[in-house]
Amino acid sequence: MASALDGIIILDLTDGPAGALGTMFLGEHGARVIRVLDLHAVAPRQGGFLVWDRAKEQTRLDFALLTPGSAGATTAAYEHLLRCADVLIEDFAPSSPRQTLVNDDWLSSLTPRLIHCSITAYGKHGPLKDEPPIDDLVMARLGILGSQPGFRPAPVHVVHPLPSVGAAMFAAQGIAAALLAREKTGVGLTVETSLMAGALLYHPKVTG
Repeated sequence: MASALDGIIILDLTDGPAGALGTMFLGEHGARVIRVLDLHAVAPRQGGFLVWDRAKEQTRLDFALLTPGSAGATTAAYEHLLRCADVLIEDFAPSSPRQTLVNDDWLSSLTPRLIHCSITAYGKHGPLKDEPPIDDLVMARLGILGSQPGFRPAPVHVVHPLPSVGAAMFAAQGIAAALLAREKTGVGLTVETSLMAGALLYHPKVTG
């Protein structure tokens, strides 16, 4: 029996748990997920990634040689992957130099049908936009640790990475919706979510 996302190709440029989990959801519905790794990355992913990365393919590119619009062989290989893909998902920080690799204007000129999903820590604007994507810190800032019942007064630590899990769900849902919209319009969309949004999904008492 065919799966819902059979024939869909997803390029995964993420490093964090949210992207890994989100693409795992999509892969389990039939999508082909290709992780694009930096050629110089040496440490294999451990822990939960051993589950989240299952059934994904991998390819390596030298990110230092990637320059959109250039004539280099590495850039040509990256552009070929983009043209073959339906979805690109990344979790680059808003001020990261790697943002040039996922510039929406350049991506849409290269392949208008591509869906670009971006996962950040706190969104792409505001004073926290470049803060690190650390689940415990996001939960503390959003008041989740301060609202948990426990054996002592708050804050009470929550082991489960709620922000990353919530962001993974939002990313997968947004990508699925964008794929459906593309069937009607023929044009890809940009999908954005954040660990902050994922944390709010589980917040027991949002008052403002």
